[in-house]
Amino acid sequence: MTKHNACDKTLPESFVQKLKRLMAERPLHEEPAESHRKNRNRWALGDNDPVKNYPAGLTGPQKFTHQKAENRKFFAKEKKYSDLYFERCFWIINTWGGISAFKDSDKTRAKIQEFAKTYEKEEISSDLFAVISSLSKLAAFWDYERFAVYDSRVIFSLNWLLFLYAPAHRLFPQPEGRNQRIRQYHMPTILALHGDKRDFYPDKEAFYRYCQLLKECAKEIYDDDKKIHEIEMFLFKEADLYICDDMQERLSLTIKPEVAGNTP
Repeated sequence: MTKHNACDKTLPESFVQKLKRLMAERPLHEEPAESHRKNRNRWALGDNDPVKNYPAGLTGPQKFTHQKAENRKFFAKEKKYSDLYFERCFWIINTWGGISAFKDSDKTRAKIQEFAKTYEKEEISSDLFAVISSLSKLAAFWDYERFAVYDSRVIFSLNWLLFLYAPAHRLFPQPEGRNQRIRQYHMPTILALHGDKRDFYPDKEAFYRYCQLLKECAKEIYDDDKKIHEIEMFLFKEADLYICDDMQERLSLTIKPEVAGNTP
């Protein structure tokens, strides 16, 4: 049975080097050979995109970065909690992010205001973490060099790589996702069957720890801890491709026959 240390502030070299090799073998700016499995544009910028000044020749991920940079300028200039401010927030969550359930209302505006006041701290409330897939999208546009989207696909990829290559590191609670292939693999079940007793980060600090981990990865891979969005986009892209393929290849389940004397 695997034992785990309480301290996981430093990622093991095995994890960093594996991620670095994967990113070199499967470049973010190139579509992988398996991409035909998903009939959709991974780098869709969203309908009615308020950003219009994209330089010619940008790849999909580069357009994402430009889009976030332009939105950061918008939020720096726009009066906080104005109608235009909230209009852009809900465009990011609903249209760009595809989360239609987080609709514009007094209640959701209050959550955005609370998150805007607390997201830079090391802890957020459980109430806010319950909708972190929505709210973290805002943080990634408010300051994409410090905060990343806490997405189900990204966490799924990250947890699998931590499970394999960082055996003493805590994992991250994964938000509910819609991808059917990813939903076939349930990390707490995998841990239980493997006899792995490691902990998950508590909800209140998971988002902060996640952003810190991405910064550490970016520092090691790019020598620039501001490139966390590159790490995030790579983990997002590979969730239902390399990661699911790797899980399918490695995982198996054996049902033991009934043991004599245990039959009811």
